[in-house]
Amino acid sequence: MGRTERVCAVCPHLGGVLRWNDAEDSWDCPLHGSRFTAAGTLLEGPATTDLRRL
Repeated sequence: MGRTERVCAVCPHLGGVLRWNDAEDSWDCPLHGSRFTAAGTLLEGPATTDLRRL
């Protein structure tokens, strides 16, 4: 069974609106390339924190 995660879709780096990347199963920021897992864990920066959980 799957699991639902609720995270804020705004990048903590500079406030870019994240886009879901189906190919990588990640949240990606179009401004500077930060990437996050479906659960909001930071994969790569320049962001330095995970996404805020809702």
